[in-house]
Amino acid sequence: RVVFDLKKQSQYSISEQSGKLLVKVAQPTYKNIEYINNGDRVYVNLKKAVLTKGGANLENLFTEKYSSTGKQYTITFPSEQADLGYGTIEINDGFLKNITIKNNDDNTSSIIFNAAKKYSYVTFTRNDSNDTNITILEPAKDGEKLVVIDPGHGGIMPGAVYGNIKEKDLNLDISKRLNELLLNNNVNTYMLRNDDSHIDNYERAYIANALNASLYLSVHNNAMSSSSYNGTMTLHYPQKNNDSFNGKVFAEIVQKHLIRNLGTADKKVIERPNLVVLKATKMPAVIAEIAFITNETDRDNLSRGAFRADAAKALRNAVLESLEVMSE
Repeated sequence: RVVFDLKKQSQYSISEQSGKLLVKVAQPTYKNIEYINNGDRVYVNLKKAVLTKGGANLENLFTEKYSSTGKQYTITFPSEQADLGYGTIEINDGFLKNITIKNNDDNTSSIIFNAAKKYSYVTFTRNDSNDTNITILEPAKDGEKLVVIDPGHGGIMPGAVYGNIKEKDLNLDISKRLNELLLNNNVNTYMLRNDDSHIDNYERAYIANALNASLYLSVHNNAMSSSSYNGTMTLHYPQKNNDSFNGKVFAEIVQKHLIRNLGTADKKVIERPNLVVLKATKMPAVIAEIAFITNETDRDNLSRGAFRADAAKALRNAVLESLEVMSE
């Protein structure tokens, strides 16, 4: 095994000549593009690249096509929308073989994904940075149950903050614990973030929809101007149908298990029509607000790993019950 530790991203090629293995490392001709494979989420980040417009009514500023096998996926857009250079990023991680950036003769550019199999791709440009993320997904098959876990906030969006306590960190810790518990129960999961990274709220919803997920569970914590306000609540989108299982039923199950496990004040199940991850998702979706970091008792609880573990166990039990009810 030969390992090259490089100071920055480089372009390379490997060939064999006269019985010798030649490895050529060079300054990359591509730029403003980064490939990230971290946990469940595999994506490409394009710096200062505008490939979509809007959020609720998303408009693609590119064309897309798959090869006959489905393994090659190409998006093409006016070159002025992104300055990516050209060249091939070799990956070979079992997910993607490589990504090629190509400048065409008609003043368009193409990004070509050569993958191990046919995947789905969610492209979204964030208004706050004009960066574009292309998330690479393997959707759940029909009849297959998949639970999307959304650790709320992240990156430049810390959520509620009290002193050195940041909501985004609490959300991620509880979500990681929940994910491990569900995997141990043979539940198929997808973690939207596994680190302190930023994802737009509409982007979260579109990823869940593209995954053909069965449930969407967003983990949050609360804050109020009054430090006396405490407890646990679960949010859902107002239901317009009478399905035997919907967002409201999911929220009621989540709230029941959280109160039973945590012993916190019961702030009930609440309808929230304007929250993006609740209104833009196609599957039953809830936001679990575990506790208030602005309340001393709740904050002390949240600072203890045992309490966060109990929150994760409650959410695990809620998901297991919900999946069982959905199957009836």
